Amino acid sequence: MIMVMGAILLALYNTDVILKILHLFYRGRKRLTVIFKTALSYPGNKKFRTGATVAMFALVLLSVTVIAFLTAEQGAALNSVVQQDSGGYDIVTRTTLPVADLANRIGADSALSGKVAAVIPFNSTGVAVRDLTSGIGFDPQLAVGGDPNAPSPSNFTSTQATPSPWL
Repeated sequence: MIMVMGAILLALYNTDVILKILHLFYRGRKRLTVIFKTALSYPGNKKFRTGATVAMFALVLLSVTVIAFLTAEQGAALNSVVQQDSGGYDIVTRTTLPVADLANRIGADSALSGKVAAVIPFNSTGVAVRDLTSGIGFDPQLAVGGDPNAPSPSNFTSTQATPSPWL
């Protein structure tokens, strides 16, 4: 924004230089020089009013550009996070309380029959991490584990972690 303001002020307080450059560029066409003089006479006469108007216009353009940029970036980031976290499924839900036998309940519901591709329960727990050699404790980490007996159409890939020698 400061660069835009600087460019506006530079142009407003140097209209005579701009006219000389335009006169050199359009050499031999006196009609254009008269048109440029007429077009720059009022902005040159009312410098503050013209500068304030152009600055407000630049501020609006900057705001629209930043909002469009942030909206596009947020949408792209959200789409990639949803695709990554959902494993390609349409709906992924999370609860703070465990629901007993959720997969069988959804499978037995006649309203959902044929509409649900898979129900894959994930378990999560907090893991306290501590370096035994230095005695430094780290923030609790979230460990998430999926059902190894998930249905075959599962889009999630699973890896089995090897036991750590430090725990």
